Amino acid sequence: MLHLAQCIRKDYAQGIYWNGAKVVIWINEELGKQVHEQRAYEYLKAIGMSLQQPRPRHARADPAAQERFKKGLPEALQAAQALHGEVEVWTTDEHRLGLQPILKRLWAPCGQRPHIAIYPRYEWPYLYAFVQPASGASQWFIMPRLNCDVFAIALAQVAATTDKHILLVIDNAAWHRSSKLAIPDNSNNQ
Repeated sequence: MLHLAQCIRKDYAQGIYWNGAKVVIWINEELGKQVHEQRAYEYLKAIGMSLQQPRPRHARADPAAQERFKKGLPEALQAAQALHGEVEVWTTDEHRLGLQPILKRLWAPCGQRPHIAIYPRYEWPYLYAFVQPASGASQWFIMPRLNCDVFAIALAQVAATTDKHILLVIDNAAWHRSSKLAIPDNSNNQ
């Protein structure tokens, strides 16, 4: 069983995940024993694995860029406050409404949650969400498209709710960074 545990942990470190059927095949091939899949689950538990729901992570995510952003946000807020006085921090993102990839539970070492690369694809309306983390205030819009013109409409609606400047935390979507985007007067694009 020690060799089985080493194989599973080595594969896990490389992003290869085992299930009960794969354990049965391994035992049949390596040890020449016929075991039931339930026994494979018992072996997996015995070597410290547990069934877990994987946390999705976009296949093109850049963890280093995410860390740089986290470190630079306080400086961006100070710069905006120096220019405009009182500034509200908001964040936004859009989500296509439709089916999500189905993530099944898989075996992983106890205390470690696996990450699975997903490739989401949708063709439905879009939910635009704006959240002010400090107060918990939020605004939601269901829009027919995802482009600069529609995003500008949503920005104008959010900007109309406050007389303060807004430091808006966004991702690198093309419609967020476009030179064609009409930005309301009391918001700062970050």
